[in-house]
Amino acid sequence: MSTGHIQFEPYANGHIAISLTVRGQLVLKSSSVESIAREIELRKLKALRLDDEFEIALPANNVTLEAAGQTNLKYPLVAFKLVAACAWLADMTQLIEPERRTVRKAD
Repeated sequence: MSTGHIQFEPYANGHIAISLTVRGQLVLKSSSVESIAREIELRKLKALRLDDEFEIALPANNVTLEAAGQTNLKYPLVAFKLVAACAWLADMTQLIEPERRTVRKAD
């Protein structure tokens, strides 16, 4: 089973950085929950381990979110947002290609 490991750490201006590692390799570090969730989807991960405290099976759902609420996580709000984003992405599985935004050139 392909498992991603999530670590949360504070950085400037009260933001929380989220690091996603797979098989010991850093894949992405971002403060964007949506970016992390999208990377999880693209890599077709089957489970996530949050701060070595809580493991969830993917796709996430409301039961997973409730279970996360019972766990003592260091940054619960960010963790809940990530679980919710993973649940939302599960509803998008019928899309073959992930959304890609184009960069517009200034006139």
